Amino acid sequence: MTVVHAHDLVAIATKVLLAAGTPRAGADVVAASLVEADLAGHEEYGVRRLVPYLQQISAGTIDPKAIPRLGGVRAAAAVVDGRRGFGELAVRAAVEHVRRLARQYGVASATVGNCGDVGWLSAPVRTLAAEGAVGVALRHGRPWPGPLPAPPAGRRSSPRSPPTPASRS
Repeated sequence: MTVVHAHDLVAIATKVLLAAGTPRAGADVVAASLVEADLAGHEEYGVRRLVPYLQQISAGTIDPKAIPRLGGVRAAAAVVDGRRGFGELAVRAAVEHVRRLARQYGVASATVGNCGDVGWLSAPVRTLAAEGAVGVALRHGRPWPGPLPAPPAGRRSSPRSPPTPASRS
């Protein structure tokens, strides 16, 4: 068995995504997200997704150059349009908007749409918990076209991710 260190795997995944036409910033985020999912034991959201992502890019169902944009804001609620890009990038954009709106209103929400699978939701949402906020992410939607790997036998992926702030004592 070959052992690949996490930082090397991020570099490899980044190179693959760059070769598929993903800009550096997006490739870095998606690659790190995939490896982080693997390290957390969620292989179904890990680097094995690269093959389906490449197939979806080739088929035109994922635009590797897409940059999520804010579709609208009403009070403390935001809508993020993933623009047919990587779901990981759209979720991270949503978390940034939630962070900004929560500072202003004390509470905030965001929805994400028009993007590929969002992957492992705990990682981006945990950034809110690290700041003392409560983050809840829910996943629902129609299946994304293209083959996606099934979770390992005996494991199911949770459609929600409720990280909460750790004690500051």
